Amino acid sequence: MMSDSKFFGAFLVSQLGVDTRHICRALEIQRNSQPRLGELARQNDWLEDRELLEVLNQQGEVYRRFGEIALELGFLGQRQIERLLEQQRQQRQRIGDILVAMGVLSEEEKVSHLKAYARWLEAAAALGRAVQGTSV
Repeated sequence: MMSDSKFFGAFLVSQLGVDTRHICRALEIQRNSQPRLGELARQNDWLEDRELLEVLNQQGEVYRRFGEIALELGFLGQRQIERLLEQQRQQRQRIGDILVAMGVLSEEEKVSHLKAYARWLEAAAALGRAVQGTSV
């Protein structure tokens, strides 16, 4: 599934002509600056160092999501993983803010583009509802 940031980035490229390279760089910055689940679990004192290392070692052998492994090993519960994912989302830098920091957009342009994006999403949703209504 495509993330909200990627959708907004695609909108900026397709509808407003923002350079694809800027969007790719902003997404890379966003991904690299996002706190890792293991770091957040340690900050919450939900994992000990040895447990964190065990999850990371298993993750290195065959790629699987950190939360899946921690749950399987009994180190974290489903509710803890959900809370960690929410903390991760809350701490993630927004792509619009990154583009402002990069000098690609001004703060005013960011706000204007976000409003245009919201209108575009609403129009797409309305169109989808209309199509569903006619095909039933």
